[in-house]
Amino acid sequence: MSRIIAGAAKGVRLKAPAGANTRPTTDRTREAFFNSLATWFDCAGVETSQQMAGVNMLDLYAGSGAIGLEAVSRGADATLVEKARPAAAVIAENMRLARLKATLVTCSVESYLAGQPKAFDLVWLDPPYDVTTERINELVAKLTRGWLAQDALVVIERSVRDEPPTWPSEYDEVWDKRYGETALYYARFS
Repeated sequence: MSRIIAGAAKGVRLKAPAGANTRPTTDRTREAFFNSLATWFDCAGVETSQQMAGVNMLDLYAGSGAIGLEAVSRGADATLVEKARPAAAVIAENMRLARLKATLVTCSVESYLAGQPKAFDLVWLDPPYDVTTERINELVAKLTRGWLAQDALVVIERSVRDEPPTWPSEYDEVWDKRYGETALYYARFS
């Protein structure tokens, strides 16, 4: 069971969907990721409940909602997209438990990105294991069509055993971080 690490809902334990289809990001990886954002969004030294104030985040393949709700706890506005209805129900329950408000969309990532674009400052993708790197590359390219604000940050979580994503030319400052068996791939939209 994971928990909210910081911000307004610090310490709230989050539920995870039953079964092996959803694998929540570990607390360690989540904490390292959000610590890295302090520099990105120039919020070092800001109270954690306001560190991400004004940041508009998109959490694709939201699972338990842990990443998106952590961002909301730190002051961000977040849209969480999850196709599996049982997982979406857990996200709704986690929002209630943490007393956090986010936009929850229950549909596939592909369907969501076929809709009217809205520019986000931060996009997190943590696709299931069966989503191929080729498919992830297609989604990352699709994000460049109106879904990203200037200088937006896109982050993909994958196993270190998976092939890394290929970033289109619209992205620069590409880097990655590894946490045990997990790799986070970062890129800035320019």
